[in-house]
Amino acid sequence: MSPKNTKVEKMYKALVRDGMDKGKAVRIAQSKTGQALATGKKPKKKK
Repeated sequence: MSPKNTKVEKMYKALVRDGMDKGKAVRIAQSKTGQALATGKKPKKKK
């Protein structure tokens, strides 16, 4: 999944633990932290 102990992963796990479905939790965690769940880094801008 994602690198351990990143802000985005912690937020994602907390949202799922509270009963949110995974798709919504990913979207919210990524938008709030500005990090991609897969890498833990900021996503690159499209050219």
